[in-house]
Amino acid sequence: SLAALYGHWLSADDALAVLDTCATYASLDKFPLVGLAVTSATGGSISANWGHAPVTGAGGEYRICWCAASAPVNASELHGSYAAASDLDMTCGSLADYNVDVGQLSLVGPAPLQQHRTCVSGQLCSFDAIVGAGLSMLDSFMLLSTCGIEDVAGRFPGSGPQLSSESGGSTLSWGSLAVTAEGGQYRICWCAEASECSEASHFAVDAGELLLLGPQPLSQQRTCLG
Repeated sequence: SLAALYGHWLSADDALAVLDTCATYASLDKFPLVGLAVTSATGGSISANWGHAPVTGAGGEYRICWCAASAPVNASELHGSYAAASDLDMTCGSLADYNVDVGQLSLVGPAPLQQHRTCVSGQLCSFDAIVGAGLSMLDSFMLLSTCGIEDVAGRFPGSGPQLSSESGGSTLSWGSLAVTAEGGQYRICWCAEASECSEASHFAVDAGELLLLGPQPLSQQRTCLG
């Protein structure tokens, strides 16, 4: 959530968007909504959030962009009536309408979101740690078929599909235990240190793919005659 963005005569009908550059037509990938929902307003500040939907975009620095939904009919009448947004051609229906740069949003998380790694089933699996903005060696990673959904195959050692940080945070692995899961493509899913990271639904951010080389499925039956 974005709390207490200050200004003069801000309104709960105003709109905010997070973009790479204000007044551009390019929306951001994996942000819940183009425009944030303004949750409260006073004459001097507004607050906004994305509701209950998680932000799963790449970590980095973004611009907070504002669009006025209404304005005084007469600039000298600060306590007078307000004109509708439609009368002022200020609908906030296009990203180009969000042309006032309020400031910066720093999003902690993996970046980029296409970091691919490879391991071989039956062997130790250790690979370079995921990089990003503001990551901590105390962050958590889990292998899932789809990030945020507990649908991963078994045969991962130790704590299951959840990986551990090794070598001062430079690698991710299951330590000295071999991975014997079936071969396939798994998603490397991230959960921030400051968050609860106890179940798959907490690992909603998809940082990339782990390609595990090996047999698939692990229940292949054959028959021979003696």
